[in-house]
Amino acid sequence: NVNVKYLAISGGVLTINSGATLTVTDELVNNDEYRLTINDGAQLFHNSNNVKASFTMGIVKPEGEWNENNKTGWQFISSPFTEAAVNDFVPAYGYNYDLYRYAGSADEEWANHKVHYQDQSWLYFNPGEGYLASYEELEEATLSGTLNSGLTYSWDNLTHNNSKDLANFHLLGNPFPFNMDMSKATFTNMVNGVAIVTSNGGYDYSQTTIPVGDGFFVKTTADGA
Repeated sequence: NVNVKYLAISGGVLTINSGATLTVTDELVNNDEYRLTINDGAQLFHNSNNVKASFTMGIVKPEGEWNENNKTGWQFISSPFTEAAVNDFVPAYGYNYDLYRYAGSADEEWANHKVHYQDQSWLYFNPGEGYLASYEELEEATLSGTLNSGLTYSWDNLTHNNSKDLANFHLLGNPFPFNMDMSKATFTNMVNGVAIVTSNGGYDYSQTTIPVGDGFFVKTTADGA
């Protein structure tokens, strides 16, 4: 764990390994996304704008055969970048995958990337939005882009529909390159607490920490959440 005032990366590479934390209190400068890598399980605290980086994400492999009836191998993912290309996360041709966004009140409860891949809204991962992913064989994926800056984030446009319960659930994502401490979150017109997907396809409502690259479910109870 390292704490510095100023850090500029030029002509070399820096990798923050799983379990480690790097804190840059004043200014962080990096203009090449491949020179700064945050590994799954690592954290970076900073306040600087226009910092390029990459994030390696561990993939949860399914138990046994990958198919629509297998409830294992699913995970919520999110992007710590302002514009991370979805195609960088989607596996190369020949690999089975599913990547969903939650659309509770729409005609389809879950929107699948394989159906909507040509839509403009699927070009990049949306900061603060969560996605449901499953892959047959990959063990690691890499996202790259410009890191979100700042230490706070607000979701202030969450909707509520009294006639449709599922429409009141929202799949959000950790927008930071550091873990979210949900005990510091403020919930307004919402059910307190969050849910994550478990290794057997169920949901766990006891989570208090959302790691880098992970998503989570919340539920609204009224307008103005």
